[in-house]
This record gives sequence, C-alpha cells and structure tokens, in this order.
Amino acid sequence: MHSSLHADIELIEEEIEKEIIKGNWEKAMSNFEVFIEKWEKQQTLYNLFIDQSAVMEVNYSNARTKIFIENKAVTLALGELSFIKEHLRSLHENEQINLENIF
Repeated sequence: MHSSLHADIELIEEEIEKEIIKGNWEKAMSNFEVFIEKWEKQQTLYNLFIDQSAVMEVNYSNARTKIFIENKAVTLALGELSFIKEHLRSLHENEQINLENIF
C-alpha cells in the first residue's frame, strides 16, 4: 500500500480509534486533526489523478467524524472512521495501474 495511505490508516487505527474506545476524546480529536491536515495536503494530488467523487466522500466523512468526536458519539465516530479507512484503501487500489481501471 502507498506509504502515505498506509500511514493514514495506521493513524486512524492506532491513534484515533483507540483513543475513542478509551474515552480520551480530546486526544482523539487532536489526532483526528493531524489526520485532517495530512489528508488536506494529499487530496490535491488525488484530485488530479483519481475520481474526485471518492475524494469528496472522504471529505464529507471527515466532517461527520469531527462532529461525532465532538459529541462523544462512540459508535458513530468509529463507523465513520471505518468508512474513511475503506475509502483510503479504495483510493490506493484506484491509483494502481491495472487492466481493470484502464479498460
């Protein structure tokens, strides 16, 4: 997996989800803001080469996740983070050159 996408997924799993589960909401939000900063830098590149709708889905999910963390909604926050991780995996697959995404 592309190193930045892999690092993003790892950040979500190790630094955000774990803090939510432990109830450390301030730390979870701080770590989520780190993820958002990284994502905002990366998304410009993805917008050039990958379907923008996939990038926008991550952006929408990021907005929802922030609200869920602010409101300490464990289940909703973890659900949205799972959605983000799946979209990041999908972005990785789409950035790979293969016969399926050429034809």
